Amino acid sequence: MIYSVLTATASSLSVFGGLGLILVYILFKDMRTGGRKLLMFIAMMDALTAIGNILGVIWLHCRTTPSCRNVYESMTFCRFHAILTIFSSISSNLWMVVMGTCLLVSIVHTKPNFAMQHMKKFYFICWPIAGFIAIVTLAANVVGFDPGIASWCWIDPNTPNMLAWQFFTGKLWEMLTYVITVVIYTYVRVYLWKRTSHSLAHQKQRSRQAALQDANRKLTFVPCVFIVLRIWGSLRFLLGSIAGYNSPWIAYLQVKIFVFCIYELNPYILDKKVRDHSRSK
Repeated sequence: MIYSVLTATASSLSVFGGLGLILVYILFKDMRTGGRKLLMFIAMMDALTAIGNILGVIWLHCRTTPSCRNVYESMTFCRFHAILTIFSSISSNLWMVVMGTCLLVSIVHTKPNFAMQHMKKFYFICWPIAGFIAIVTLAANVVGFDPGIASWCWIDPNTPNMLAWQFFTGKLWEMLTYVITVVIYTYVRVYLWKRTSHSLAHQKQRSRQAALQDANRKLTFVPCVFIVLRIWGSLRFLLGSIAGYNSPWIAYLQVKIFVFCIYELNPYILDKKVRDHSRSK
C-alpha cells in the first residue's frame, strides 16, 4: 500500500512537470526555439513513462480488488504497460542525446538553427528506434510480471537471457545516455568557460560575457536534472540484479528523487520572457 501511494505520488508529480513544460511551450510562441522544442519532447516522453508507472499501480491495486481482478489477470494490460514504458523511456534517452548534440553544434560550431533545420531527421531517429525495440520485445513474447518488482510489467523473469533483454529494452540506452550527456555537456562547459575568460580581456564584450555566463549557468542545470531524475532507476536496477528488490528503503528513497521532477519547470518559470509575459497580463 505504501509503495503504491509513493509511486503514484511521484509519478503524478512527474506528469505535472512534463505537462507544465509542454503547456508553456504551446502558450509562449516567442519561446519556441529548437532547444525548447527538444526539451518539450523529452518532457512528453517522461510524462508517458510516469503514466505507465501509474498504470502499474492500478494493475497492482487490482490484485486485491475483486471488482477489477480481471485487469490484474489480463496480460494485455501488462503488455501495454510494458511497451508504453519501453517506448517512452528509450525515446526520452534518444531525445536527450539529440539535445546535447544540437547544443554542441549550435554553441561550439556557431550554428544556432541546427536543431530546427534537422528536426525532421531527429523524428526518424528518436521515435522509430524506440518503437522498433518495443515491437520486437512484444513480438518475442518476453513481457511479463516480475514478482520482485511490484507494479512493474517488463521482462518475464523466466525469459532466457533476461538480463540481456532488460539492457536491450532500456538500461543499456540509459547508461549510454549518461556517458554521452556528461561528455558533451562537459565539453561545452569548458568551451564556454574559455570564451568567457577571453571576453574578460575586452571591455566591449561585457554584454556578451554576461550572456555566456548565464548560458553556462543554465547549461549546468540540464544534465544535473537529467541524471538526478534517472540515475536512481539505473542504480535500483543494478541493486536488484545483484541483491534483489527486498530492501524496503528502496521505495522510500525513490520518492525523494522523483519529487525533484517539479523543478523541471525551472528553465521556463525562471526565464525572463515568461516572467515579463506574465506581468503584462
